[in-house]
Formats: sequence, C-alpha cells, structure tokens
Amino acid sequence: MEFLKKVKEGDYPTDYLLTRLRIRRASLAKDWDALVGQGIDSIAGRSEGDIWESLLRDYHWVYDRMNKRLHEIFRPFFLYVELRTIIICLRYKKAADKNKIKNVLLLSLLSEELKYTIEDSEDIFPLLERLEGLFAAFLHRFKGLKKLYDEKGLKDVENLLVNSYVEHMMSINIHPILKIFFSYLVDMRNIITLYKYLRWDITRYPVFLHSGTIRERRLGRIFEKHQPSEIGDMIHMLTHMKTPELTGRNIEDMLMKGLSSILKNMGKDPLSLGVILEYLWIRYITSRNLNTILYGRGLQRDLISGEIV
Repeated sequence: MEFLKKVKEGDYPTDYLLTRLRIRRASLAKDWDALVGQGIDSIAGRSEGDIWESLLRDYHWVYDRMNKRLHEIFRPFFLYVELRTIIICLRYKKAADKNKIKNVLLLSLLSEELKYTIEDSEDIFPLLERLEGLFAAFLHRFKGLKKLYDEKGLKDVENLLVNSYVEHMMSINIHPILKIFFSYLVDMRNIITLYKYLRWDITRYPVFLHSGTIRERRLGRIFEKHQPSEIGDMIHMLTHMKTPELTGRNIEDMLMKGLSSILKNMGKDPLSLGVILEYLWIRYITSRNLNTILYGRGLQRDLISGEIV
C-alpha cells in the first residue's frame, strides 16, 4: 500500500518551486516577541485545529507543485509529518468521533487506501492491528501496538511509531539532506529520553535509537554514571548554543532551535534543495509557535517567550 497520495500529473521545474518558496519563506518571518506580547489577541479566533489545517494546506500546495524527482526525495519528510495525522485519528477513534476523523483526513496527504483503512476500522484495536501490519517495514524492532496501548496508552504508541520511523529512515537510502534531518531527530529523541530517565531516576536501561551522531555507548555511560551535566555538553555540541539550567521543555526547545539553525544554513543556497526542506520545517515551527501562544494564555510573557523556537 502507498502511504501518501498519488502524485498529480504535471512536471513543475525545480527552479520554479525554489523561487516560489523563497518568496513564501520571506512572508513567514514573524516578530515573535510582539506576537507573544499581544498574547491570545494575536491569533484571535483560531484554534489548534485551525493552525494545523493551515499547515496542511501549505504542505498540500508544496506537494502538488513538486515534480516526480522531488516527490521521491521528500516523501520521507511528508510521511513523518503525517504520522501525527494518524495519531490524531487514533485519539478520535478511541472517542468514536467519526466526523472529526473525516475532517482531519480531508486535508491529509495520506493515500486514499490508508484513509479508508483508518475510517473503516470499527474501533481503535482493529485499527492498531492494521497499522502494525502496514508499518511492519519499520516496526521490526518495536512491535505490539495493541499491547502497548493496553498497558501504557496512546502517548506511548505515538512515541513508538515516531521512534521506529525515524530510526528506519537512517537504515535506508535517502537523500543526504534528509539523512542529516533524521540523524538530528535521532540525537534529539535520544537526548530527551536520557534526560527523562535521569530526571525521574528510572533504573531500567533506556532504549536508544540507532544511527545518530552521538554514540549509544556515550549515552549509556552517562546513564550508568548518572551524569546529567553531560547532557548540556551534548546539546551544545549539536546546537552550538549556550545551555542554561535544563528542564524537560527547554531541552526540546533548544534542540529544535538547533535544527532550525542547521536547516537555515542549508537553505541559504537559493538553488539547493535545502530551500525546500528549510521551508517545510520552518512552516511546521511557525505552527508550533502559534500553538504555544494559544495555550499560553494567562501565563507570564517571559515563560511563553522561552518556549518560542
């Protein structure tokens, strides 16, 4: 089964898309300090669903203007994003809310076959079973979606899907810029996992993802010796940013800022495919920041500013 929708006929030149995206990228530049100062008024009338739908519409615009070569290159990124769509549908399936599932899938880039599989499943358990079969290619290390859902809930299922997919991307032949992107995600998720285990004094040995730039041996040594200070050193190595006192939230924010910086450098060459990847990522970060403002109502301005990427 194809996971993403079929490519429309037509063959837009790559240069055309790069030019359009450079123009659209300029319009994304936002004065986040000013928006945070305005608070909820800056996004009045918008919900989390509205923000996500706006992102998906933009991704549709890009996807529909890619030629076949670009589709093949960026397919791993789009499916990575659509994993969240699948998770959202699982939540609504649990709540037996068919209308919300239908609305979410309207703007999704998932294939019609996969959309049908999601809508046709009677409840969450048969859907989890079908998904496990469909994603068997990269769930070889992490199996048992139904059992995991039964024992730990949907959040752990989400982590399983994302971790498995990200790790799988490092084991197959993908374009070098996507390899850099997913390698960073492996490092980021491993660092966050390590921090949580040390922060919560979990004695069980963590399961680290393979093929990042930070060796699993180093991660394991930090865990065994309980050296949380070394986490800051790893973040500095990846991001070249100063690391303040670490918390679960600011670790993720710092790592995402680091990835944004790497992709921004990739996109500086106006004729490189880095323009596309940087645009897709910054468009995602823009949505994330808007949601941060949305859910930060009532909080102090400096707290919200600290979570803006």
